[in-house]
Amino acid sequence: MYGGFVLLCLYFFLTGSYQDAAVNLGIGLIFDPFDQTVRWENRPRWQRVWLIVHLLVMIGIVLLYWKTFGA
Repeated sequence: MYGGFVLLCLYFFLTGSYQDAAVNLGIGLIFDPFDQTVRWENRPRWQRVWLIVHLLVMIGIVLLYWKTFGA
């Protein structure tokens, strides 16, 4: 599911639908691609960095949408 929502985000971003891209990327975070039984503190650093970068990209798309369309 995570990969599907990331691909949908990429599709919507390339077609110029930034709001839909951000929404799909945010929903993708719900489907954590890593072992969800492991607490945040116990995860390897690269997994934490991956998820934080994912969140920052989503915020960046939201800001791009806000700047472009003045919503």
